[in-house]
Amino acid sequence: MDADRVDFPAPGDPVIPTTVSGLRRGASTSTPSSISEIFLARDHMGIKPLYYFKDNNNFIFSSEIKCLKNFSRGISDESKILFLSLGSIPEPLTIYKEIFSFPEGHYAYFSQNNLKITKYNEDEYEPKINEPYSEIVKKTKELLYKSVERHLISDAPIGTFLSGGLDSSVITSIAAQYKNDLYTLSLDFNEKDLSEKYKALADIKIISSPLNSLDSVLSVTKDLDDIDIVLCAAGMFSPQTVCEKNLTEVEQLMSSNYLIPAYFISLIKTKMNRKATVIGISSIAGERGRKQNYFYGAAKSAFTNFLSGLRQELSDQDINVLTVIPGFVETKMIKNIQTPKILTISSGALAKTIIRAIKRRKAILYPGGFLVINYVVKSLPEFIFKKLNF
Repeated sequence: MDADRVDFPAPGDPVIPTTVSGLRRGASTSTPSSISEIFLARDHMGIKPLYYFKDNNNFIFSSEIKCLKNFSRGISDESKILFLSLGSIPEPLTIYKEIFSFPEGHYAYFSQNNLKITKYNEDEYEPKINEPYSEIVKKTKELLYKSVERHLISDAPIGTFLSGGLDSSVITSIAAQYKNDLYTLSLDFNEKDLSEKYKALADIKIISSPLNSLDSVLSVTKDLDDIDIVLCAAGMFSPQTVCEKNLTEVEQLMSSNYLIPAYFISLIKTKMNRKATVIGISSIAGERGRKQNYFYGAAKSAFTNFLSGLRQELSDQDINVLTVIPGFVETKMIKNIQTPKILTISSGALAKTIIRAIKRRKAILYPGGFLVINYVVKSLPEFIFKKLNF
């Protein structure tokens, strides 16, 4: 259940339950002290399943049809015909006799062997949106992010299916911003023609594994080959005050921002094709140590230097190494940090800048105005720099 409110109504209450209006996904049930009366509800769009079996003596419901099939008298011939004709079985029917799918956007009371189902979802769709295009884009993005975030609530592992199209790629990208241990799945086919058709859409091998140790890096890289592009955007941030008191935090900071990304790239560099590209995202914090974050800055500085050496090593193979040195990027990492607007770039704008730099085969990229800022900061004499408070 995922609801804004959980105050289920008293059985027999004719008013639409307040909890239903907040139901985003799943099915809800309310069983009062007397088990002779039950309340059921399914979400607006029917995202989560809810099935029920009813005869003269029993009423049984479940989110999985396999839990109910033993109560059925067998496979429904009518449902088989519908499946062969339509390619699916329309609700409320299921493949089993006497087992029905509870309709989406409905709630019900079961009492005295009577099931009363009522529709509560009366969404109205406007044929035309009379708003500026920029506002439509903004609202669509907000709704998409909110919807994906809500659907990641689960007591079981969460995954996405990557079909090779735009929709699944966008959803996976958004989900990965909220969930670090996201699983992904792609399908391959034994039939060569069919397989090649889908590979033409997305020639991608998906390997999902948390890179949280050197052993995990070894495990993942052994399955990689024939690489054209590598984007390394790993990292974490820990406040200076926390690092000064916690060696474990410092080890995690160094590992996430330098050791594991560098080790990962060094293991796959021999598996890259000629004219391939390596993109490593470092940070302006690594350009010159500042008192506010020099533990973090030291890790990023090490990664920047690693990429510099790698660029020199791979240049004779025509492999370009692009070091991206941004300032503040609007991500979860700086969500609770106050940053100057003029020095902060959105992740979307950063992505577009990186794509342009890849096409131009640039070596170092300072997004926004950080090239000038970095030049000024690095040019300051030490006796002036050490007096600054930033």
